[in-house]
Amino acid sequence: MTRTAAVLVAFLLAVAATARAQSPFTPLVRTGDVVLDGAVATAIGDVHMNDLGWWVVEVSTDDPHRPLVVLKAGDPWKAVGAPVAGSPGTTLGAIDSTSTELFGGVAYVARLDGTPGGAADDEAVFYEGSEWLREGPVLSWPTTQLPHGTRWRSFADVRCSGNRGGVLVRGRLDDPEIAGTDESFISVGGLCGSIGVLCGVTRLVSAGQLAPNVGARVQEVRLEPWAAAISPGSYFVVWSADLHGPESGDGVVYRSKGYPFTHAVVAREGTPSPVAGRAWGPLDDVAVDCNSAGQWTLRATLDGKDPADDALLVKSGQVFAREGDSPAAVAPDVLTGFGRGPARLDDQGRTVWYAQLDGPGGPSQALFVDDQLLARTGVTQVAGRTLVRLGDGPDDVSLTPISGQLLFTGTLAGGVEAAILVDLDDLGL
Repeated sequence: MTRTAAVLVAFLLAVAATARAQSPFTPLVRTGDVVLDGAVATAIGDVHMNDLGWWVVEVSTDDPHRPLVVLKAGDPWKAVGAPVAGSPGTTLGAIDSTSTELFGGVAYVARLDGTPGGAADDEAVFYEGSEWLREGPVLSWPTTQLPHGTRWRSFADVRCSGNRGGVLVRGRLDDPEIAGTDESFISVGGLCGSIGVLCGVTRLVSAGQLAPNVGARVQEVRLEPWAAAISPGSYFVVWSADLHGPESGDGVVYRSKGYPFTHAVVAREGTPSPVAGRAWGPLDDVAVDCNSAGQWTLRATLDGKDPADDALLVKSGQVFAREGDSPAAVAPDVLTGFGRGPARLDDQGRTVWYAQLDGPGGPSQALFVDDQLLARTGVTQVAGRTLVRLGDGPDDVSLTPISGQLLFTGTLAGGVEAAILVDLDDLGL
């Protein structure tokens, strides 16, 4: 081999080694990036992604007039403090609960500041620039089947099915046929043939009504993020509530499907759990997800017999992971918690879940795909930096139903926060 050929081979081997060493993780937006009119990102918030390739990231900024910017596929899309189209003198006071619907547009809950003739904190559910629902009297469109005189009080959450045209809305209303003026509710809506048009909203239940199948009234529909979920491709909903009655049995989780809906209890506080000899503990801090095949996940806790192993992930009624377990991918470290969000499901049944770990090397955090380790703090490299923290909040992980794309938040060495993309199919997971 000539010297020139040897140099060429060495160069090609080095290039191949570099390619093999490249991280599969791509940061889409980071703190320090300029995101809008010179405003710099100071923190990364909730993330969302769909099968069309749209990704949505909420970003805090250093601009007091635009303290929160929502990026859609990398471009500024909405900003707190910006004027609201069609409503002179009104600005976006807060943006929350972003979710992509059937046609790729984004639905979200917003607080409107300075609404003419209204309160300073009116709330509404939007699709892009179109208003779906607004705090105040329930209007005839979209049709709701709610009693005459019902008023929307507030909106906590909107989740779109993404591939079917269903919409899950939770919040508070005032039903004149129910005692009180501020009843939590959960409802499912449907889109018409036109893009982004909500044409009907059906209430599943609200506080004060009889809960399905249990002989008790609902005290509160749980409104926390991911205390309810709608599947990507069917009218299939998992949701949770507290009931009137003894505190030892007031938490309940339902699986509802239809249309019209039928309801099944999948967990109730104080009743037997999937762990032999253990009952469900307080179901007041739960997170759920579901897919088009009817599979579902539940993050919850067992009774207090042994606090060292009471945190639990369940998949379709079976134990999936439990505090104190030591998965082979991270042994001898053990699981110590599952964060504040759900175990996410796609339509293949893949489950992406967050875990806190502890072991001989000290505490760490990890993301798993089923039983395979995907990312771990102190080990995983992203754009040449070590991952030092994973986001553990309700909307820090988004998994597309079909395409295998995963978007999650994390902090890299040097304190740089990022929204990070990885393709599970490319990794063979």
